[in-house]
Amino acid sequence: MQTYLRRNPDDTMTLHLRPDAKAPTWNEPCGRSSMSNWVNGQSMQPFGEFVGEERLMEDDDYWLDLDGFTAPTP
Repeated sequence: MQTYLRRNPDDTMTLHLRPDAKAPTWNEPCGRSSMSNWVNGQSMQPFGEFVGEERLMEDDDYWLDLDGFTAPTP
């Protein structure tokens, strides 16, 4: 499945199906989305502060748990 993200006038985001891609069956094991440079930059902007506050160094291991996006542990 292929999608793209569009920013709405009220600054919310809407995910759209790409018209140039094959229609989804909704049984795909994964998908791919395109996003603007602005969306990509804004999504990772807080990470720089996190790295500094947590004093992460290159190659340090860390775990990022996003509520609602991480599968439950059995």
